[in-house]
Amino acid sequence: MEETGKWMPKNWKKLNEQELNDLPLIQKSRYMAYEGPSHRMNEALNEAKKRLLERKKFEDRLLPKMTKEEREDIQKYMNIMARLKAAEARDRLRLIQLHYEARHARVIEQVVTYRPTALQGLRLECLLTAKPLDQIRLANRKCEDLKPDKVTRKRIEELMNPCSARELVRT
Repeated sequence: MEETGKWMPKNWKKLNEQELNDLPLIQKSRYMAYEGPSHRMNEALNEAKKRLLERKKFEDRLLPKMTKEEREDIQKYMNIMARLKAAEARDRLRLIQLHYEARHARVIEQVVTYRPTALQGLRLECLLTAKPLDQIRLANRKCEDLKPDKVTRKRIEELMNPCSARELVRT
């Protein structure tokens, strides 16, 4: 605290471990807010500072004759490369999500297909969606997209008819 020369708030009353554990959570959080960083945190900060200094020395040895503009160009290039790597990582995540959704849709389709009767399959298909409901944006779709075509509508009406549902038993 005194190393920086600035005044830092601190706890004037020191509590031992038992007293600290006996405090209510709110008082404990208030007490801990004014405590310094832990020993592990200090070690990690010191290691990070050492790595930064070593990198700076390495860059100074490697590129001693470069001008400030050239160093800024290299820094811009490094930033662009970091952005490209981040974009590739996002793309990989998106592909993994799409693969998962496709697999999930295939599983649902298979479960619906193997229902004992067509009516049970249709009811299950209405309950289960291939994508989570928050991803389905019905507001953005046109009404024509939501309407089934004539063949599908006829098939649904046949399945919803209770008399024909008993006759259509899948094997």
